[in-house]
Amino acid sequence: MGNIQIRDVPPATHERLKALAAERSQSLNQLLLSEVSRLAPAVSVEDWLAVVRRHAPPVNDDPGLAARIIREARDEREARMADWGGGE
Repeated sequence: MGNIQIRDVPPATHERLKALAAERSQSLNQLLLSEVSRLAPAVSVEDWLAVVRRHAPPVNDDPGLAARIIREARDEREARMADWGGGE
């Protein structure tokens, strides 16, 4: 594992970080390690976006397709509801 050293931390900042660590029942090292880990995710946003773009569905060139699919689903639902209530 690597080590990181931060020099010239203002005394007020150092004291606030120590107090925050104590509030969380952590050592200063634990607090700072968790924050540094949060800042450096395993996968960058750029890498994640590249994966998403590679697996994205193809673009639909038919602007009316979604509306037709929704209309068909609604029509089917209405027909089922009419059949259900039609026996009265």
